[in-house]
Amino acid sequence: MISFSSIKETDRGFLYDLYIATQRRDPIELDHRDTQKNAFFLRQQFSIQLQHYHQNYKCADFLLIKARGKPVGRLFLEERFFELRILDLSLIPRERNKGYRQKIIHGILRRAEETGRSIRVHVDKDSSLRQRYLDLGFKITEHRGRYDFMQWVPEVNVSKNYSITDWENTLYPIQDKLTADLSC
Repeated sequence: MISFSSIKETDRGFLYDLYIATQRRDPIELDHRDTQKNAFFLRQQFSIQLQHYHQNYKCADFLLIKARGKPVGRLFLEERFFELRILDLSLIPRERNKGYRQKIIHGILRRAEETGRSIRVHVDKDSSLRQRYLDLGFKITEHRGRYDFMQWVPEVNVSKNYSITDWENTLYPIQDKLTADLSC
């Protein structure tokens, strides 16, 4: 059973450990003779990354992923008017390959399908997750550095006959969401 909670300042220690466990490091970046210098560098990079997410994705949900009540990862998800954007989905190594990521992605796919929105994500080209996203129907839209930018688009059902009530029920929540999106 997985659950989510909003990230709090008290989660920062876990998030730092997760950051260290999931980062691909270039050996040139770290001085293997100076562990104190390395620790400072990594903490600085971790803080810069979090600051970047919070400054550039003000409307995103920053969620702690929990399994059996214990933190196992993080999900940063931004819901935009026309798309859901997976900014980050990371799990600690010992909790990988247990189906958590698959359940989360399938939940995001259901949400996108229900609301008629696409999903965007960027994936490291060397990651084994790249193929999993392709298998789920994501398409590569752009290559940028070491990342592939990918998108999933829901199928459109044009056969449904809509009544004026359907349009009204659709329009008002869209107006509310658009207003909320513009305030971010």
